[in-house]
Amino acid sequence: MKLRPIRDYVILRILSAKERTRGKIIIPAIVKSLDTNQIDGIVVAIGDGKTLKTGEKLPITSVDYGDKVLVHKWAGTKFWVDNNLYMKVHVKEIFCVFQD
Repeated sequence: MKLRPIRDYVILRILSAKERTRGKIIIPAIVKSLDTNQIDGIVVAIGDGKTLKTGEKLPITSVDYGDKVLVHKWAGTKFWVDNNLYMKVHVKEIFCVFQD
């Protein structure tokens, strides 16, 4: 399934680390990552940008497809598609882009 956000929204695929165990209880990594203050994800879809009052489109240039980014854990809306966890966030909610 292909996702296409509207306006100035971005779709992130939330990255999951390896599963960890505590005693005999397996804690999925995605639960562990949601327990921190930030979530890292990969940009998988970008909206067409903000429409100004003049009707002109202001495209999103701060992130690109495949960028690894950080967002606050309470940002956006999380949803599942094909057993992958995604997050729809406003481009202003992305506070960091990882660079090599």
